[in-house]
Amino acid sequence: MDNWEFHKGVRRNIRSLLIKLPDLMGPDSGWKPVSLGDLVQVNKVRKHYKRAIMLTHPDRSQHRGDPVQKQLVYRRAFEAMNAAWKEHEKTMKGS
Repeated sequence: MDNWEFHKGVRRNIRSLLIKLPDLMGPDSGWKPVSLGDLVQVNKVRKHYKRAIMLTHPDRSQHRGDPVQKQLVYRRAFEAMNAAWKEHEKTMKGS
């Protein structure tokens, strides 16, 4: 999980997390992999971020009846993507 979220002690940006999400989620998650080309435009980043958040949201995971281990992974992914999104928004405001 740490390898997915961090690289050399620094949190990956939202684009990296979204691209690497299939490595974390597995093939049965329903997540369709995205490429860097899919995430060039800011509106596309937002679209894929929102889809990822809906998939990993702790309440949804529990409601689906996911195993506890998967719920914990999804919760951590949800938190990591939210933190990365906040950083992304700060960067966009500074541009």
